Amino acid sequence: MPQFEFLREIGSLPAPDIDYSICSLVTDHALYGRMAASFIEAGFAPDRCEYLYADNTAGNRADGYRGLNRMIAAARGRIVLLVHQDVLAVDRIERLDGVLAELDRTAPDWAVAGNAGFDPTQWDYLRTLTESDLVAPIGDVPARQAVSLDENLLILRRDALLGFSHDLGGFHLYATDLVLQAMVRGRTAWVVDFHVEHLGRGKIDGSFVAARDALERKYRRAFARRTVRTPITWLELGRQSIWTWLARLVLARQVRGGWRIPVVDALMALMQGPLAVLGVVPVAMGCRIDGMPFRVPADAPVSVRVAMQAGTYRQNLRAMLDAWLPSEGPVILLGGPYGVAEAALRRRVALGQRVTVAGRDAGLGDILASQGIEGTFALLCDLEGGEVDLLGRDAVALARCAVLVVETKPAALHDRGQSVRDLSRLIERAGLHIVATSGAVIVARRD
Repeated sequence: MPQFEFLREIGSLPAPDIDYSICSLVTDHALYGRMAASFIEAGFAPDRCEYLYADNTAGNRADGYRGLNRMIAAARGRIVLLVHQDVLAVDRIERLDGVLAELDRTAPDWAVAGNAGFDPTQWDYLRTLTESDLVAPIGDVPARQAVSLDENLLILRRDALLGFSHDLGGFHLYATDLVLQAMVRGRTAWVVDFHVEHLGRGKIDGSFVAARDALERKYRRAFARRTVRTPITWLELGRQSIWTWLARLVLARQVRGGWRIPVVDALMALMQGPLAVLGVVPVAMGCRIDGMPFRVPADAPVSVRVAMQAGTYRQNLRAMLDAWLPSEGPVILLGGPYGVAEAALRRRVALGQRVTVAGRDAGLGDILASQGIEGTFALLCDLEGGEVDLLGRDAVALARCAVLVVETKPAALHDRGQSVRDLSRLIERAGLHIVATSGAVIVARRD
C-alpha cells in the first residue's frame, strides 16, 4: 500500500446532494419565471431540486454547447434537466420519478432522454409534448430508443458523465450531438412519456444551416456513413443519400422564406396577383369527405384546400366523434369553419338526436335558454383558441355538459399568452376529466 496519507482510493461516485438540477438558458426573465413556477407547482420544489440558469438577456454569453456544459458541471442533482425557458410543466415530479425508475430497470445503459425524438427502428418521430400543432397523447406511452432528441427538454443521467462537444457552438442540434456522444460511449438515448407544453416555435434560419454543416463535418471525420433524422432535418454523416439531399433542398427553402412555401402556394399567389388581371382566379372546388359532398371555398388557405381534396380535413376530430359522441341527448356545436365539423356531427348523431349549431361568439348559457335545453348535453368546440374564454365565462352552463370535444389550436393559444395547460385546468375545474387526445383534439367527460 502507498505510504502517503494524502493518497485516496476511489470507490463509487459521491452521492448527489439532490434529485434534480433544472438548467436553462435565459433571454426573457418573465418566460423563465413562468417556467420555474410551473415546475415548482408540479412538485419540483427546492427540497429536491435546484434551479440554475445562464443569463443571456444582455447578449448570447452562453450558448447551447458551452453554456449548458458549464451548468452540467455545476449541477448537484442525480438527474440534470436541460429545459427551454418557454416550457411549462404538465406532468408532476412523481411521474418523472416513475418513468426514470422504469428506464433504470429496462435500459440500465441509458444516458439521456427527452420527450421528442426519432426512432429509426419504426421510422417514426415521437412526441409526448404539446406544441403549436399538437396536444400530447394522454396515458402511458412506452419508452422508445432514439437516434436524435428535441432540445425543449433533455434529461441527463449525471453518472453517465456526458457533455456537449467543445468544438461546436450555437443553439441548434446540440441534443443530437449529445445523443451521438452517448452512442460513442456505448450508452443509449430514449424518448419517454413526460409531458410538458412548449410555447415557442423553432426558428429556422442561416444559423441552423451553419450548425448543421458544422455537426456533419465533425462527425464525418469520426464516423463511417450514417444517416440521422432530427426533429427538423436529415443529417448525413458520410456520403450523402437521396433523403438528405432532398431534406437540404427543403431546409434551404424554409430558410429563404419561412416554414412552408410549397409550389401550390406559389401558384395560388400568382393566380391571385398578376394572373388575376387576366381574369384567372381560384375557384371553389368540389370534394367528398366521409362520402359527403362539400364545396372548397376559393378563399380557403392552400393547406385547407389540399386537406379537403384529400379527405383528411378535421380527420382527428371526425375519428374522436365516432369514438366518444354520446348516442342520446342534445349536441351543441360552437364554431367550425367550412361546415365540415357540422356535417361530421350530423352524420354521427342518432336518429332524432337534437343538434344546435351556433357561431363562435355565441354564449353557451344563452343557447341553452333559447333552445330549451334543460338536462345534460354534449358540446363540440372549434373556436380557434377561444375555448379558454368559453370555459372561463360559462361555468354555470358547463356544469351540465356531459361530454366536451375541443378542436384546439395550441399556436393560437400561445399567441394569446395562454396555453393548453391553462385549457386543461379549466376543463378539470368545470368537473370534466380528459379521457383522450388525438392530434389537437381533446375529449373530456363528466364522471
